[in-house]
Amino acid sequence: MVEVHKVVERILVLGDNSKFFKQPGLAWLFLSGDEIIKIKIIFILGLLYCIFLQNLAFAQPVQYVDKMTINIKFSNDLKVPMEIEKRITASTLTIANNVLQGQPLDKINEQKKSYENLFQDVLGRILIGYYVQAVRLEVAEQTVVEVELSPWQDSIQSVEVSLVNNDISEPYQDLINEDLRGIKPVIENLLLGLPIDAVYWASSILKTSLNDYFNNKLPEYNYSLDITEGSHTMVRLSLYPKGLLVKNSVVAIRSQSIPNLAFLKLRAKVEVYLEKLNGLPVEFLKRHKDFFTKEIITLIENDDFLKKIALNKTVVIIPGIKNQVEILLDSERYNLNIEGRLDLGKQQDNTSFLIHVGKFVAPKQEFFIENQFITNNVKFEWSYGYQYKIFDKTLLGYKYNQSERYDNLYLKQELSDKFLLRVEHHFKTDLNEVALRYKLHEFVSLEYVKNNEDNWLRLVGNF
Repeated sequence: MVEVHKVVERILVLGDNSKFFKQPGLAWLFLSGDEIIKIKIIFILGLLYCIFLQNLAFAQPVQYVDKMTINIKFSNDLKVPMEIEKRITASTLTIANNVLQGQPLDKINEQKKSYENLFQDVLGRILIGYYVQAVRLEVAEQTVVEVELSPWQDSIQSVEVSLVNNDISEPYQDLINEDLRGIKPVIENLLLGLPIDAVYWASSILKTSLNDYFNNKLPEYNYSLDITEGSHTMVRLSLYPKGLLVKNSVVAIRSQSIPNLAFLKLRAKVEVYLEKLNGLPVEFLKRHKDFFTKEIITLIENDDFLKKIALNKTVVIIPGIKNQVEILLDSERYNLNIEGRLDLGKQQDNTSFLIHVGKFVAPKQEFFIENQFITNNVKFEWSYGYQYKIFDKTLLGYKYNQSERYDNLYLKQELSDKFLLRVEHHFKTDLNEVALRYKLHEFVSLEYVKNNEDNWLRLVGNF
């Protein structure tokens, strides 16, 4: 640039000092050869620069494929399951993203037919069961890929679903069937109308839908799937329990107003029923606890003896590997109790049986008759009385011994499910007695008794 400037400056100087040079058109004749070459180079560079600017002003930017839209068409208005159509669309979109995404539009347009043939070939290998009739590309920044399909042969016209679970008793099979009541529509929505040959790759879609259904409706079981393809397709689901399973059950029947002997038949029925729970998932039992509770209540209500008396029934199921069932039964009308007593450490009248028969005249009030049979000297003692439940676990009573001509006042307090405190006062003898009873189980209790004169240990049989 410095040398060019000097050449221009020299031309101007020469032009100022000579009349001849003052004629601008002839000034170049008196330049040296190097100076002429330099001027030519400057002229050419300027010309090229002008051409570059002109081309830059009119140049168009290169366009690329940015987005894809997939349109799937089926010949003869073929009805295709929605999930299957979604899978076909997703597969086509995957191919389009790999083949077309980011490619120049000019390039695709130049080889448009080759691209369409590529799509047709790849889809034909993937979508077994369908003919790929045509693939059409509408090339733009948001390119449209249109695919036309037709089935190979006849499609599935009907579906039969069967459940297999040999480890579950029949009553609970019905319960599982209820949980799986909506499974057939799920399967039909995926298979009906599907080409028979497409079942091979469509089974993975079916398993995904079945997994979702089982997780929501029957999460305590796994399954295996067996499909027999045909116009009448058969689907076989084999169920397998998962998680912790019930191994055995323990039943406890308690009552404050009914003898345990009255429950012997009921206990046997409940135990037979509970045996059928073995092998069930613990979580399944938890989820359907209300159902099993109602089943046990039905057994109680169908008992020949118990259905004759009004009962308050409470059934509590504690699910686990060792399943626990607690049944609380009390009559609304009568209070019947039979006790066998063996007093250890007492010299007289140490073996006896006590029969209590009471009638509720109000929810918390009872009149009763008692008979105590003392086996040592074969003696019967008759008593009658009244008792009132002050609180839920507190009982106040009065009893008159007709045989011995004495009366007493007593208070019974439940300390827990296992412990009972009894306090008595005998008016004739002015004797006070305190007893603490511990229930070993529903048939046997142990009681410590102390009065003004003595103390002893009593073994009580709850009949």
